Amino acid sequence: MTLQDRPLKGAWGMTALIFLFMLINFADKMVVGLAANPIMEELKLSPEQFGLIGSAFFFVFPFAAVLGGFVANRAQARHTLLVMAVFWSMLQFPMLGAVSFEVLIACRILLGAAEGPANPVATHAIYKWFPDSLRAMPTAVVAQGSAIGVVAAVPMLNWIIVHHSWHWAFGALGIAGLLWAILWFFFGREGTLVDPPVAAGTSGGEPVPYRRLLACPSIVAVCCTGFASYWGLALGLTWFTPYLVDGLGNSQTVGGNIRYTAQQSIEVGLLDTRNGVTQSSWGDVSVASNVSSITDAAAAGDSAVNIYAASARFSGDRLGEQSPANNAVETEVDVLSAVM
Repeated sequence: MTLQDRPLKGAWGMTALIFLFMLINFADKMVVGLAANPIMEELKLSPEQFGLIGSAFFFVFPFAAVLGGFVANRAQARHTLLVMAVFWSMLQFPMLGAVSFEVLIACRILLGAAEGPANPVATHAIYKWFPDSLRAMPTAVVAQGSAIGVVAAVPMLNWIIVHHSWHWAFGALGIAGLLWAILWFFFGREGTLVDPPVAAGTSGGEPVPYRRLLACPSIVAVCCTGFASYWGLALGLTWFTPYLVDGLGNSQTVGGNIRYTAQQSIEVGLLDTRNGVTQSSWGDVSVASNVSSITDAAAAGDSAVNIYAASARFSGDRLGEQSPANNAVETEVDVLSAVM
């Protein structure tokens, strides 16, 4: 193999650092939605106001991404990544003090501007370490930084929100970003692999104008796909946790408590609020049927409603009647109270 057929020395180390870059990047996006309920309660915000905060991140996000692409064509990716990381980390620290609605809006707009170019610049940086034939794997690793960010960051950030405050969740991300910037300052390097120019004499030898490139049907299709993707992403990042807490009645620990209320009969299957292997970490279950019965969901083969909780309370006219349609209630709880 020639030098151009293998990654540069240290390429996978750079991949690991850029993977962490994308992990922190996605955690920065999601923290405001994760802390939605404490933020709205503290600042007395309406859902409309909080929705504006969630949207503010994307106000200049796409324009910054395009501008970042032009910058990356002229500046070293190493420097661009460092500046972005420092900038978005510093934007988290105002959240540690007294925060207003306007401050939140301003910080989220600036954060969106700082993080807009993150993905394309990170990909551009990693491409300089791998030849074209070997870029699929490192690109996939870097892309998974966002997904792993959810798995790794949500439990830690939620623990900080519950046991300290939502302010420190933002502060923790600021600290994490600065720690990454220090690592990148000392260990981050610029790759030197550059794709060879198109062979002379071919029709592709001249640069393609941007107007022609942006009008390409493939580019237009990708943009439409990205629009739909980010529509769902923005909705989930902003409103998924408030829906779990306010809509489904769960606690901020997401699943610590389950509450069901129905005006007529209510059918439930498995209700499990265990957050760990010890009973002390379990949440509570409350099921209320104001008029009729509490029954099993009647899936084929079911014989019971299975309840796993530290305590459970049921209120209904009929509870767990044995019949073809209404099955028994099987519980594994500390405290069970029923109002018949």
